[in-house]
Amino acid sequence: MKKLLFTISIILSTHYILSAQDRTDTLYYDRNWRTTNDKTFADYYRIAKYPQDSLQERKYIDFYITGEIQSKGQFISIDNKDDKYSIFDGLCESYYKNGKTAEIKNFRKGVLDGEYKSFNEDGLINYAGWFINGKKHGIHTKFINKDRYIQKEYSEGELTSDYYIMANSDGLMIKRKHIDDSIIWETPAINERQTKYIDGRAWQYYSKNGLTIALTSTNYRSYGKWHKLDIVITNNSLQSIRFDPSRNISAQSTDKKSITTYLDVWSCDRYIKKVNRVQLAFAILAGFSEGLASSNAGYSTSYTTSYYNGRTNNYGYRGYPSRNYTGSATHVSRTYNGYAAYQASVISQQRLTDFCNALNLEKENKRLEYIKENTIYPGETIAGYVLVKRINGENAKFVIDILGAKYSYDYFFGKIKKQKSKRGKTLKY
Repeated sequence: MKKLLFTISIILSTHYILSAQDRTDTLYYDRNWRTTNDKTFADYYRIAKYPQDSLQERKYIDFYITGEIQSKGQFISIDNKDDKYSIFDGLCESYYKNGKTAEIKNFRKGVLDGEYKSFNEDGLINYAGWFINGKKHGIHTKFINKDRYIQKEYSEGELTSDYYIMANSDGLMIKRKHIDDSIIWETPAINERQTKYIDGRAWQYYSKNGLTIALTSTNYRSYGKWHKLDIVITNNSLQSIRFDPSRNISAQSTDKKSITTYLDVWSCDRYIKKVNRVQLAFAILAGFSEGLASSNAGYSTSYTTSYYNGRTNNYGYRGYPSRNYTGSATHVSRTYNGYAAYQASVISQQRLTDFCNALNLEKENKRLEYIKENTIYPGETIAGYVLVKRINGENAKFVIDILGAKYSYDYFFGKIKKQKSKRGKTLKY
């Protein structure tokens, strides 16, 4: 029994001696992380452990002078005068007084190497990125506020482009130059144009500069020969876009002899002047039933019918005898309710909240009315059609210009054919 107790005491004494050989330092720092010998002027203090075993990690814990943990991690060496000369290694974390994480840093022999994150006192990320051997690498994200952030890309500490991306939590984005923060609008290359077929119709579209612009063209006859351009524009940028079809769209037609003729893009007001207002409304609304639901919203229609009967008292046209007659006349009146129109407009726009839905609802989109001048705000979509004067030609090119960025669309059209009817009248189609 005595032999067993002696063995246990030897083991405990040995452990105590080895533990006692680990060195623990306590250092006091001012607000600039310079050491101070007077605790009265200290803002932080550190407990640093130097294990006797060189293979064990050296660890430290920093505290606010009031006792809350300020940071913790591993180190290779600590400078006794200025902490900026200390060499840290591995994962190091710092905290606010409320206990929330302030920074997560990874070091390798004193330089940042690996993931880096900083947070605000609410726990939201301020900055996130990667470092390799002390240099920024890959995508670095800086959050301006809860909703908006910017992203820059680096390679071994150097920016990979002359611009950065500004975006928000809804996915809206825009490019800005590093040198002066001005917005960049780039003309897309033709190979960036994509095509989607819906009911046999080819929709050509681009996604560039935070905008998605889709266009399809068909031949159209109503008070003239036209190219009818159905257009969908989704603004996923952070910039409001002013769009006026008569100014922002250009068109040209090329014939078999490669002769190019510029085509006239008609505004809605100009087309209204060409066609009687009642006839225009009938032509548009009868052809586009969804437009009827939207543009007629707010109007209520009442019908007043009067009936009549009688008898002619003399011989009528070409000597036909007098006869009885009956008939009726219907008078139509319309009233307008602005709030109903507003509701219908909101409902119509809700169905066009993004480009994919807009294309999938192409049948509804094409029924919207003639596009007039609009301001397209971030996150909004507009859809409608524009008429371009048509002439005989093999192909047509339409260009939509948004702040200097030109989106080009090409369509092939055969020559307008003519044939004789049975009565000899010329038919065009």
